[in-house]
Amino acid sequence: MTAFEHLPIALASLVVLLARPAILACRPFVAIGRISYGLYLWHFPLSDTFGPIGMLAAFPIAAASLVLVERPIRETVRSRLRRTLFAPGHLESRPGDGADGLKGTTE
Repeated sequence: MTAFEHLPIALASLVVLLARPAILACRPFVAIGRISYGLYLWHFPLSDTFGPIGMLAAFPIAAASLVLVERPIRETVRSRLRRTLFAPGHLESRPGDGADGLKGTTE
């Protein structure tokens, strides 16, 4: 392993050993937490291709993918779920439904 490969392990160990809840709630850690999925996806191909510069480039690319990809997908899914689950009459019983509101249970 190179020194570059040891750095993330050392930093993660340091955070685990020294962190208190107030420290983890500070803005830099919260910002990294918000883009963490994008960092997970982007860091390896970029650092493998471009070395340490690629790892640094993963941060703005992960932030962009959060805004341009993750949030729009998340909002679309949420709005569709809201329309489906909370549509008027969705949870009401209708004629022909069983006592529990499920179709095909009347006998």
